[in-house]
Amino acid sequence: MTTISISAMGNFATKNENKKESITLEDKVDSIQKGNQALRNQLLEDYQPFIKKITSKVCNRYINHSMDEFSIGLSAFNEAMESVS
Repeated sequence: MTTISISAMGNFATKNENKKESITLEDKVDSIQKGNQALRNQLLEDYQPFIKKITSKVCNRYINHSMDEFSIGLSAFNEAMESVS
């Protein structure tokens, strides 16, 4: 039997009874808050398309990776990883 759960931060985790449980976004953020800089950099890299999409929606126009608005979005995402509890 396979179950799919959606966490509060939008992470989709699939869990099979016979397989090891996958690492959730919350687990990754917890590790980042404990000082895992490599994971922080990887998460920022992985979520760039999401950050670009949300920043574009907030600004109500297309945003690319070279714009100041995108840098602000990345900074906000990074700050959110530190402040979430």
